[in-house]
Amino acid sequence: MTLGQKTCYSHFGEDQIVSFLFGEQKTGGLYFDVGCYHPSLFSNTYFFYQRGWRGVLVDANPFMINLCRAERPEDTALNFAIGGENGMATLYKFNDWGSSNTIDPNFRDSIATGQNVQVTETVDVAMITLNSLFASYTNGQDIDFLNIDIENVDYVALSGNDWSLFRPKVIAIEDLGFRLNEPENSPIHTFLSARNYRMEARAVYTSIYVADEARSSLNV
Repeated sequence: MTLGQKTCYSHFGEDQIVSFLFGEQKTGGLYFDVGCYHPSLFSNTYFFYQRGWRGVLVDANPFMINLCRAERPEDTALNFAIGGENGMATLYKFNDWGSSNTIDPNFRDSIATGQNVQVTETVDVAMITLNSLFASYTNGQDIDFLNIDIENVDYVALSGNDWSLFRPKVIAIEDLGFRLNEPENSPIHTFLSARNYRMEARAVYTSIYVADEARSSLNV
């Protein structure tokens, strides 16, 4: 989608909101895209890849990670699930292109019933925490942007990071249960607020937060 002279790759314009926060002059940033799905379709990080940012793409679906490796060769693409602990997980696939493929059995059942679809394949995949991911792949750099969209495992994944050590400046996270008139009822919002992140925007299903210590360097 093209907005004026800008191209938006995100589903709901998230990349343009994040771009505004960092400013047009920001180049060479570091992102982590957890649950990246496709290299460009509905991507919240491809806009930044086009602007010279680089980072780490993570998805439990090996089909999509192979696409990412082919189409975004300057990023690091990893076939992992992200969860609250290191171990193994089962990925429930509706199809190779399914955007609702998940490691959460409850979400699997909800999608199967609500959309009248069936799981066509299960895949065993290694699962790591955000803390393990950041410890291995930040290489001493600050994390500018963390995107999380992992089909109902988003809140659990947050618990797997040491927030005193790894603090992304901006976080975009899918939060299907968030309501503007009742933010306190969102476990994700409560968790991040308690760790000194403030919500700056809401894009349909995605909440965008800024770390308190990063506010002075961003357009907030």
